[in-house]
Amino acid sequence: MHKRDLFDSDDQDVTNVIAFPNGDDFDETSLPLDDVDVPFEEEQEEDTDGFWDDITDELSEASQDKVVTDLIRGISEDKASREGWEQQIQSAIQNLGLSWETVDKLPFAQATGAFDTTLMQACLQFYALAQAELFPAEGPAKIKTFKRSDAFFEDCAERVEQFLNWQLTSVDSDYYVDSRRMLFYLILLGSAFKKVYTDPLTQRPTARFIRPQHLLIDNETSSLTASDRITHILNLSRQDLQLRQQYGFYREVDLDIESDDLLDSPIDDAIRNLDGVASTSERPTDYLTVWESHCLLTIEEDQSDDAQSIAKPYIVTLLPESRQILSIRRNWRPEDATFTRINYFVQYTLLPGLGNYGLGYAQLLGGNSTALTSLLRQLIDKGILSNFPGGLIAGNIDIANNDKMIGPGEFHSIPVYGKDLRSSIIPLPYGEPSMVLKDLYDTLSRKTLELASCIDHQIADQRANTPVGTTLAHLDVSGRLQMAMLRGLRESLSQELTLLYQLWGGTLTEDPMFFSREGEMSYVSAQDFQLNHVISPTADSGLSTQTQRIARAQELLKLAQSAPQLFNQHAVYERICRTLGIENIDEVLITPDSGTPLDPVSENMRALSGASLGVAPWQNHVAHIQVHEAFLAQNPQLSPVLMAHIAEHQAQLYALQMQMMTGVELPLNQDLPPAVQNQVALMVANSLTETADTQPQAPQPIDPQQLIEIDIQERAEASRRKLEEAEIKAMMEKLKAQMKFQTEVIKEENKAAIAHEKNQTDLIIAQLKQDDVAVEHHMNPDGEVL
Repeated sequence: MHKRDLFDSDDQDVTNVIAFPNGDDFDETSLPLDDVDVPFEEEQEEDTDGFWDDITDELSEASQDKVVTDLIRGISEDKASREGWEQQIQSAIQNLGLSWETVDKLPFAQATGAFDTTLMQACLQFYALAQAELFPAEGPAKIKTFKRSDAFFEDCAERVEQFLNWQLTSVDSDYYVDSRRMLFYLILLGSAFKKVYTDPLTQRPTARFIRPQHLLIDNETSSLTASDRITHILNLSRQDLQLRQQYGFYREVDLDIESDDLLDSPIDDAIRNLDGVASTSERPTDYLTVWESHCLLTIEEDQSDDAQSIAKPYIVTLLPESRQILSIRRNWRPEDATFTRINYFVQYTLLPGLGNYGLGYAQLLGGNSTALTSLLRQLIDKGILSNFPGGLIAGNIDIANNDKMIGPGEFHSIPVYGKDLRSSIIPLPYGEPSMVLKDLYDTLSRKTLELASCIDHQIADQRANTPVGTTLAHLDVSGRLQMAMLRGLRESLSQELTLLYQLWGGTLTEDPMFFSREGEMSYVSAQDFQLNHVISPTADSGLSTQTQRIARAQELLKLAQSAPQLFNQHAVYERICRTLGIENIDEVLITPDSGTPLDPVSENMRALSGASLGVAPWQNHVAHIQVHEAFLAQNPQLSPVLMAHIAEHQAQLYALQMQMMTGVELPLNQDLPPAVQNQVALMVANSLTETADTQPQAPQPIDPQQLIEIDIQERAEASRRKLEEAEIKAMMEKLKAQMKFQTEVIKEENKAAIAHEKNQTDLIIAQLKQDDVAVEHHMNPDGEVL
């Protein structure tokens, strides 16, 4: 039977174990993987001949004693090396102001025990921000898809993303509660840890928070991943230990021992005092401290005969009080020749520190918080003493209990025995609260808030008419610290989600597992987790607040409205609705249709009504463009819509021209292989070259100097032409005058000739008339000549 090592998450009642492949007791088939490894392959599920079994009994007593001695010494050194860190955290917890100061700790009975709330304010403000960003209601997991992802990959990624979020929000109801508790520890202390494992009872991969004071790291290293020794301090009941022994998880050892307070630290004491919970006398009897150490050991009995003795990763569980080993198990994969340690832990760090642990608000603001509390108490105590002063009283004046209280309008008699009352009672000279202390308190409080990057405090100083760009710039500068911290937390959460993703890939089978998400049924199987998806948190690391997201969405809307032909308007408004957190977006936004190709007049009418327009390759694009341009000149308000539609016609026209030029139907708007794309480019280029050879070549470009010379020559030629025209005009005027004179002369000559001819004609006519008269006198009535 393959044994399994046990895990017990901090403050959890569920018994947890490491899930080993091919277990006979349970069906777990996976181990937590390192964040750089790939999911399990089939050959890893084969029989490993007891590789995961407890090997303690295979070691000699001397080897076991050496392991225990080395571990107890190293772990004790690790615990002692961080005592200063624990004291700092203890002091910061006390200054949170969540507990009452007892009278014996105050300077006088009426003194105030108030605490300054700046440290708590900073913690709560960043907690509210981080909780909303890292753990939203819809789930923390998101799978990245890429532009070249096919439909199958995107569908698988969506189902896996929904499955992970369903598990973490609905099935594992303790995950969010545990993670929120971790956030507050992280913000205050600077470090927190998560352990990722498979729950043996629920058969479900899960992740649980480990308090930072309960995880010890090798003091010789500076990070969790580089540490050769990681020790999880557990506080287990005797019943849990006996149950694990019964099932073979731990060796049979004597549990009838007294428990020392090896688990306790000053931080635990401070937390118990804060909660008002005290340790009970039953605890040392009912609970035992267990050390679970993930360490590198050189065990001679576990070395190969032909290999050099080297340190290998093991998980050693022991009882430090009795120095008894509960289990020793190998912590690398059987096929791994490099003996790489299997990773179970994820470290969250608020800000990187100088050592193993990060810096939290306890370290950043602890000193200022202590000073602010002192200043606040001085101001309040000074006001109390000023309003209710004390003083000196003569011994012969009898005032019972020395606490004579006189109310408004009351007069009390006091026996003075013949002495002056003013000289018998002398009040001490308590002054008003110092304005210097108040100014110092205000300045230090403001500086502390600035150090904590409380951007909401600074936004309140902005005017109502401040431009959006100015506000965004101010937010970017004032919120850089918070964005940097969120970016680090986002990376740690990504590692945790990746480990959970890999664990689920080894837990699921080929049979589909059905689940319901947002009222819809879906399914996943082991194959869906073999695509090496990139898991990331839902949180956006570039922006730290919802205000910044809304402001950026407004800027996107302005850009889309200024150049609508460059933006998908429906996608822009959908993104804005998602940013605003509007539910059921499909019910709010109208789904755009692709548009039906129509005649240009009908398309213009649809443009007036705001309907979508379509373009088809078979349309007469030149005619459509002419009609649309004429309609656009009369309706300039439709410029964005019609210009985009005209551009589509121009694109279709260009495509037809290229197809007619090449003589083939080109595969347009398709994701083609590079070789095919190059072939299309070469075909079109050759067609363009052939077309250019059949057309007259364009004139060569002329340089500017040549253009100037040509202009000068043209001007000179124009002047010469004007001079010649003037000369020709003068010659024409002279010739015209000569021709007019000659015409007049010829006209006079003609008139004289005509008059002479007329006179001659008249003479001839007269002569003929005389001859006719003479003939008539010599003829008889019958016309015969006499």
